[in-house]
Amino acid sequence: MAPMAFILGGICGTFSAVFSWLLFGVSLWGAAQVYFAVGLTVAAVLIVVAMVSPRKGAKSSHPKKSAGMQRA
Repeated sequence: MAPMAFILGGICGTFSAVFSWLLFGVSLWGAAQVYFAVGLTVAAVLIVVAMVSPRKGAKSSHPKKSAGMQRA
């Protein structure tokens, strides 16, 4: 999930930096700061959401042992 989060964060950061630079007149340095701030924030939120939400179809942490494994 982390690579996808960083890619989506970079895309969101790029759009917000370009919009803030062209539409709101932010300087180039300000647009670079917006890019990094938004990109890292989006990536961090996506990673935290992926860590907190339970996986669907994931095995439990204590799988049942078969009868043959218990005898050994």
